[in-house]
Amino acid sequence: MLKWMKNPNWMLLLGVLFLLSGVGVSLLCLAQHSAMICLGMFLFDSALSMGFVIQAAVHQAATPDALLSCVRSVTYVLGGISGALGTFLAGWLSQHYSTAFALWTGVIVLVTVATIMATNLGRSARIKEICPPDGVGL
Repeated sequence: MLKWMKNPNWMLLLGVLFLLSGVGVSLLCLAQHSAMICLGMFLFDSALSMGFVIQAAVHQAATPDALLSCVRSVTYVLGGISGALGTFLAGWLSQHYSTAFALWTGVIVLVTVATIMATNLGRSARIKEICPPDGVGL
């Protein structure tokens, strides 16, 4: 996938993928037919899966080789903690309010992150231009 995606701005691409994922969850909430539920799940899951690939590629490109294992370890730990907290929150919201409320909360989070990324494009670069800063990790 990345060989076709070297020219776009990585933050814009990741923001669009988050937005598509939010659209997928919205379809899950609004769907009346199983085909729409399948489409919503496909959009949600495929957009997030592609986002993970972009995020990992940016981490690897922007991190000096000497620090890559440390950065990846911290990423896995923080991702695991965030995943556990997100699962707890989704379950708590579903139990105390409704499943739809928990899903719509997820949509709000995804769209908010996409909006923040879109408003900060000046702090980003094209994927093929990403490299570690000079003198870091040497």
